[in-house]
Parts: sequence; C-alpha cells; structure tokens
Amino acid sequence: MTLTIKSQQHPSFYLPDTDQWGFIGDPVAFYLIQLQKKAGDKYVNIKLPGHLDNIPNFRLDTVGPNQERRLDFALYILQSYIKGEYRVRVLCKLSLYNHLKDRYSNWTYFTCIKDINPF
Repeated sequence: MTLTIKSQQHPSFYLPDTDQWGFIGDPVAFYLIQLQKKAGDKYVNIKLPGHLDNIPNFRLDTVGPNQERRLDFALYILQSYIKGEYRVRVLCKLSLYNHLKDRYSNWTYFTCIKDINPF
C-alpha cells in the first residue's frame, strides 16, 4: 500500500520525520490503519492483534504548498488473509503536530484469491 500526502494549502504543515504506523485506536502512532473484510453486502472491521513497533520520533518534516510525501506499507505483514474481498484506509493524525483536523485516506479495495499466511 502506498499513502501519498499532498499539501494543497498554505502555509506548510508538519509530519513525523519517520513512519509511525499503528492501528485504529493506537494513541501514539501518526498513521493509523483500518482494515475491513467484506461479509455479505457490507464490510466489517478486522481487529488487528498486537501493535506495530515504532521508534519514538522527536523530529518533524515540513510539507510545503504543492509538495507531497509518499509512504509505503506492506499489508501482507499484518495478518493472515482468508480468501475474500477487503478494503483498507489510513487515518492521518494531523492534529498531533498541526492546527488541522485528522484526515482519512480514500478506501483501497483488494481481493485475495487464495488464503495467505505470511507467518
């Protein structure tokens, strides 16, 4: 999964200098992952076990007008996937370092055509 954060405003805003990934509900991480699996005609949240280890970050990166930042995250490391349809999005906790509201990315849809166990 690739997350692109683009500034379309003035003035600049701040992001962590390192990738701080976590799951929805994580009080420390900046980028929070929400994963859902299709069940019938709707999608339901998948409770992701554990946490993602992050090194504490004390430096910020400035994203200026018309600049962007791209982050990659390998979804296959999160869990075992059972054959089916999924969707994922990321909540960016912009309010941690800025006077901005937190924002969700768009949903990204994907299908597992067979069971996948990365462990």
